[in-house]
Amino acid sequence: MVAVLAGVFAGAINGFVVVFLGINPIVVTLGMSTFLLGVALFLTDMQLVSMNAEGFGGWVNYGVLGLPLGFWYGAVVVGIVAYVVSFTPLGRYLRAVGSNQEVSRLAGVRVNRLRFGAFVMA
Repeated sequence: MVAVLAGVFAGAINGFVVVFLGINPIVVTLGMSTFLLGVALFLTDMQLVSMNAEGFGGWVNYGVLGLPLGFWYGAVVVGIVAYVVSFTPLGRYLRAVGSNQEVSRLAGVRVNRLRFGAFVMA
């Protein structure tokens, strides 16, 4: 849960910097990645941290129909995202904003809110 909250916080910072300060998204994402790598190295005193088979890795690598459970979790997430993007108004709005922000804004789509939310969710 802490990792998910940290990811949401990092996404919110990225979204704020990109949407409200107007910095290039690639630069912001690379900068945040470098910053978070530095934080991780600082917290671990530059030591390798790995998971043992009995912990997290044990149940994720458990096989179902010949494939690891992690694959099936990924397939479910891809299915949900594909459904949202293809069949919901949110997906249509996101595609419109990704295609042309100014036209989307003129059509009444809340572009900044959608862009910020996309960074937080990512």
